[in-house]
Amino acid sequence: MEVYVTEEQQVEAVKNWLKRNGPSIALGIVLGIAVIFGVKWYRAKQVEHKVQASVNFDAAIAQLSYVPADKLPEIVDTFSEKSKHIAYENLLALASAKKAVEDNDLQVAEGLLSRVVAKPAHPLIEHIARARLARVQMARQSFDAALQTLQVKEEGDFAPLFSEIRGDIYLAQGDSEKAHVEYQKAVDAIQGLVPTALRYKLADTKPATEVVKEQE
Repeated sequence: MEVYVTEEQQVEAVKNWLKRNGPSIALGIVLGIAVIFGVKWYRAKQVEHKVQASVNFDAAIAQLSYVPADKLPEIVDTFSEKSKHIAYENLLALASAKKAVEDNDLQVAEGLLSRVVAKPAHPLIEHIARARLARVQMARQSFDAALQTLQVKEEGDFAPLFSEIRGDIYLAQGDSEKAHVEYQKAVDAIQGLVPTALRYKLADTKPATEVVKEQE
């Protein structure tokens, strides 16, 4: 086929070629062209979608500083309807939950974090949300729910943090023995320097029998 200067000439040449080669071949070519242009259109729309989602995200984040806690879920809902970008929605919900905690509205914070856990864009985001949700539930004295939140198949790099939070939950329930076990798990799972706060927790929950043995 000749080289054509303009897009219009290319389209006209394709039409003429289709007339010469029959409807069966035409169908295959049309489908091929549809796929090519469809992929290009999809990629362009994806880029446009991400850019718009980023703009909407920045605008929503800017609202958090002056919106009361009970209105925070509405901001996330509005963003979700406009952008339909789950990763940005997750991050906005996490930021909104943090604001709710700062405003001492733990019920709103729990709802926002539960939303992320239910529909995470990535396991990393899910684990962050679970850790924060468990702490909020613990603060609300929903201890069983907090422990349930921390039950996952693969804790990965979050194993030390999850164990420490479980220790905090057991300690809040008055069970220092179970708390000590979890703190020890957290220490054992850490590769590197153990945080000072965790070392204090481990020492403070040490069973009396162990303390006596160390003193002998």
